[in-house]
Amino acid sequence: MFVKTCGMKTAEAAAVAVGAGADALGFILAPSKRQVTVEQVATISASLRTAHSALPPFAAVTVNPTDAQIAAIEESEAFAILQLSGDEDRAILERIPASLDVWKVFRPGPEETASRVLHTIAPWLEGPRPAARIMLDAYHPGAYGGSGTVGNWALAAEVAARYPIVLAGGLNPENVADAIAQVGPYGVDVSSGIETEGVKDRAKIVAFVRAARTAAQTVDLQP
Repeated sequence: MFVKTCGMKTAEAAAVAVGAGADALGFILAPSKRQVTVEQVATISASLRTAHSALPPFAAVTVNPTDAQIAAIEESEAFAILQLSGDEDRAILERIPASLDVWKVFRPGPEETASRVLHTIAPWLEGPRPAARIMLDAYHPGAYGGSGTVGNWALAAEVAARYPIVLAGGLNPENVADAIAQVGPYGVDVSSGIETEGVKDRAKIVAFVRAARTAAQTVDLQP
């Protein structure tokens, strides 16, 4: 079970996630209460490398990034993943350096069907420069994520039967096992669910990773 902890803002929180065994750490570069800068992430990375010989990949969480922003992310050498969380067109893939794996986020609305979602996803996984991963997040009007809203797990399960998705949206240590059992995703992503009063919580980070790993042992997951 691939586990990504998102919305990291401090070296302390990132260190807890690394110690808990998170497979990727997400840093939000788009406007958000959890927003950080590329420079801050580079500093966090340097700090962690003094204590860890190897780190999980860092994901730059963006919303409709410009070419200049993409270039800055690549040049920082702090990130291995570029997460597209906005309304990007598939053509953006051709402008993203090969050094960055691309994750594309989809937030199916309340009227969406699995067949329509699959039709939307398919082009992103085709061609010479496909997205490395697809994430399904919860729909929330006016927000690009991080709302704490639980997604449509029934729809996500239909999509996960076809593609190895990363599931996001309202996950926490208490419900992640049920989410994994119902959806059978490749991975899970969490942000608000590992916070207490808006601050990353050490105990919740550890509990979330442990719960996801334990649940995955009993589920037939997509590779």
